[in-house]
Amino acid sequence: MHVGVLLLGPQWEIHLSNPAACILLGRTESQLLNTTAFSTDWDVIRSDDIPFLNETFSMPQLRQTKCGLRNVVVGIYRPITQDRVWLLVNAEPQLAADGSVEQVICTLSDMTERKQAEELLRRTNSVLKAQQEAAIDGIFLVDENRQVMSYNHRYQQMWQIPDHVMKSGDAIKLLSFVLSSLKQPQDFVDRVEFLYAHPHEQSRDEIYLNDGRIFDRYSAPVLSPEGSGTFGRIWYFRDITERKQAELERLQLANHIKLLLESTDEGIYGINLQGYCTFINTAGAKMLGYKPDEVIGRDMHKLVHHSYSNGCPYPNGLCPVFQAFRMGQSCHVDSEVLWHSDGTAFAAEYSSYPIIESLEIKGAVVTFRDITQRRQAEEALRHSETQLREQATKLEHTLHELRQTQAQLIQTEKMSSLGQMVAGMAHEINNPISFVYGNIQYSKEYIQDLLKLLQLYEEQYPRPTPAIQAHLKDIDLEFIKDDLPKMLHSMEMGAERICSLVLSLRNFSRLDEAQVKQVDLHEGIDNTLLILNHYLKTGITISKQYDDLPLVECYPDQMNQVFMNLLSNAIDALEESLLIRSYPVQEKSLSEGFIPEISSYECFPAKETGRRVEASDADLSLVRNKGEKRIPTIHIRTEVIEPNLVRIHIADNGHGIPLEILNKIFDPFFTTKPVGKGTGLGLSICYQIIEKHQGQLSVNSQIGQGTEFVITLPIQCEQEYTESLDLKLTDTQLGSSSMFL
Repeated sequence: MHVGVLLLGPQWEIHLSNPAACILLGRTESQLLNTTAFSTDWDVIRSDDIPFLNETFSMPQLRQTKCGLRNVVVGIYRPITQDRVWLLVNAEPQLAADGSVEQVICTLSDMTERKQAEELLRRTNSVLKAQQEAAIDGIFLVDENRQVMSYNHRYQQMWQIPDHVMKSGDAIKLLSFVLSSLKQPQDFVDRVEFLYAHPHEQSRDEIYLNDGRIFDRYSAPVLSPEGSGTFGRIWYFRDITERKQAELERLQLANHIKLLLESTDEGIYGINLQGYCTFINTAGAKMLGYKPDEVIGRDMHKLVHHSYSNGCPYPNGLCPVFQAFRMGQSCHVDSEVLWHSDGTAFAAEYSSYPIIESLEIKGAVVTFRDITQRRQAEEALRHSETQLREQATKLEHTLHELRQTQAQLIQTEKMSSLGQMVAGMAHEINNPISFVYGNIQYSKEYIQDLLKLLQLYEEQYPRPTPAIQAHLKDIDLEFIKDDLPKMLHSMEMGAERICSLVLSLRNFSRLDEAQVKQVDLHEGIDNTLLILNHYLKTGITISKQYDDLPLVECYPDQMNQVFMNLLSNAIDALEESLLIRSYPVQEKSLSEGFIPEISSYECFPAKETGRRVEASDADLSLVRNKGEKRIPTIHIRTEVIEPNLVRIHIADNGHGIPLEILNKIFDPFFTTKPVGKGTGLGLSICYQIIEKHQGQLSVNSQIGQGTEFVITLPIQCEQEYTESLDLKLTDTQLGSSSMFL
C-alpha cells in the first residue's frame, strides 16, 4: 500500500507532496502546491457522511496542543477520477527551536476497501438481524461457553420472559425462568446437557408447558467455516399448539367419518394420485361384489371402470374420476357404467371430489350408486316426453306462423286501404285547390284594377253624393283598401300550404314507387313530420341534427312507414308523460308565428316551421339548466358511421320504457296502450322491415330520461338481396299504432 505524504506550512499550505499523495487525493502536484489542505474545496466528510469541519486540521489547535492528529478517517472527493476515497490521516507537527510549530508532516493511507468491507459487514448484520426478527420461530443463540449471544423478540414473547431477565444475559437466570414454565423440567435439562456435551449433535422434540401450550424445539450447532469446530448452539422454538389441536380434531373427525361411511347405503371409496384404492366402505364393496380387503390397494379404474357400456376400453386419461385431482375440480357423471366382480355391468351415478390437505391435492373420494331401475324408468319417461315435445314444437311453430300471417294480413290490408285513401284524398284535394290557387293571382289583378278605378273616381269626382258618402262611412273603404291585399296574401299562403300537404301525402304514400331505389332519407323524415304537424301543436319541440347523408338504397314507402311509426310513438310517449301538462301553450296564428309559452322558464330563440318549433341543442341545454323540468322534445339525428352505413337516431325525453318490458316491444301484438289505441304490430313489422333491409333497429331507454330508437342501414344493399327483397316485403307494411292502426 502506497502512503501519501504532504509537507504543510504554518497555515496548512502544501509545500510538498509525493506522487502517492497526488494519486490518493485525485489532484496533480501543481493543483496541490500552495493550496490549503483539507479546505472546503476538497469536499471532506466524516465516516458517518457528515461534512468534516476543517477546524480539526488547524494550526491554532496544533500550536496549543503541540500534539498531532492520530488515525482520523475522512472521505475526500477526487476531481480527476470523480469518486470519493476514504483516507486514514495522521499529522505530526515539527517544532522550531523556540517551541513553535514550524511545519506539519501529514501521511495519507487508502482506507476505501476497509471502509467498504465495514459497510458490507454492517449491512449484513442488519439483514441477519431483520431476518431473525421476521422469523415466526423464537430464536436463541449461545456461544461455546454458554453465554447468550443473540435472541429475537419472538423468543422472549413465547417464553414470556421479563425484559430485565433477558437484558441481564445471565444464562442461569434464563434457564431457571424457562424451567418454571415446563411440565417436565428435568427432561428439558437432560436434553440440554446432552447437547452441550455433544456439540455437533442436532435435536428436535416437543416440549409441553404448564399453560397447555406445546413447543416444537429444534437445536443445531453453529459450525466454524472449516466445519471442524463449533462457535456455539442455536435454538428454535415454534408454537404448535394449534396444529396439535387440529391433529386431534382431525383424528376425531376421521373416526366420525368412518362411522358415516359405514352407515350409508351409497358406495364410497378413496384413491390416491396413482388411482389406487385407499379405503372403501362396506356398502361400496358389496355393490361391486367384493370384500373391503379385496379392494384396498388395487387400481380402481382397471377394477370397476375399465370399459364403456358397449365394452370398448375406457382410457385412463379420459376417466372423469381423475379430473378431481388432475384438474382440482369435482365431477358428477350419471351416464356411464361400472363393473361387478363377475364381469357384468350396471348403470351407475357417481361423483368425484378432490382430497386437499395443506393446500395440496392428495387424491379423490368417489361416491356411487346403482341406478339401473331409475334409468329404465327415465327411459320410459323420456320416450313419452319426446313425443309430447314434438307435438308441442309443431303446435308452437304453427301458432307462430299463424301470428305472423295474421299480422301481415292485418297490416297489409290496413296499409293498402290507407295508401289508396291517402292517394285518393291527395288527388281529390289537388283539383279544387289547384283551381283556387290558380285564380288567386287573377283575383289580385282584378282587385288592383278595381282599387285603381276607385282611386280615379275619387280624383275625378272629389265630391260624391250623400248616398255614396253614407255607404263609404258604413263600409270603411280605407280599411278595406288596406286589408284586402293582406287577406288575398293569407289566402295564397293557405293554398300553398294545402299544396305542400298534398305533395307530402303523395311522397309519403309512394304508390308510384314500388321498387328499390336510392332515396333521400331526410326528405322522408321531413314529409312525415309535415303529416304529423297537427299532433305537434301540443307544445312538442322538434330538434333536427342532419349529417350530409348520401342517397340510400331502399323501399321509400316502407322506410317512410318506419319513420311514421317511430315518430308517432315518440309523440304518444310525450303526451302520456307529465311534460306536456307542465307547459301551458298559447296558440297563435300563422302570420304571428307560434312559440310555446313556458311557465317558470325564460323563452329561448326558436325557428318557426309552420306550427312546429325547432330548437338547437344549445337552446335545449339552456332551458334544462334553468330548472328541474324539461321541454318535451323529439330529437332527430343522422350520421354516416362507415363508408356503407348510415344511422338515424329518433329520441324523446318522455318517461321512458320500463326495463321489464323493454325486451318485448318488438314482439308481435305486444302493446302497453289501452284497448282500441294500438294492436302491437307497428314496432314488430318495423323491426322486420329494417332487418330485411340488411339493417338493425335497436332501442335505448331509461326511466325518467326518455327513449331512443336507432336505425342502422346500409347505403347500398347486396345485389342478391335487392333481387329477393320484392318477394319478402310485399306484405310487410308498417303503420302507426296510434294514428293508422
